[in-house]
Amino acid sequence: MFATFDVRSHLAPHSQGKLPLTRRATFFDYTIIQGSRYRASRRSATPRNSYIQVAVDDAGRTSVGELTDIISIELPSSNSADPHVLTFGLVQWLVPLNMDTHLTVWEKL
Repeated sequence: MFATFDVRSHLAPHSQGKLPLTRRATFFDYTIIQGSRYRASRRSATPRNSYIQVAVDDAGRTSVGELTDIISIELPSSNSADPHVLTFGLVQWLVPLNMDTHLTVWEKL
């Protein structure tokens, strides 16, 4: 389910089989995945269209967070006509808050 690439910093010494990450990246306002549009909250007027639920492992567990940035990095390839392009989402993850909601505004929700 999750693709893997062996990458290294462009500043790190050459390592056999590891692709160097470039210092150049492209930032996007949104991306479309399987017909759904996801917006980066830093480039949007409101974050309400930037909340996402993401599969974090093959067991089906998910996490929820705010997609703040969408970044694409092109890795060098032996075939310059077909470079590897990696797209990342920078996410601020939400964590559960375990608290007693008794006598709070949240009790009625």
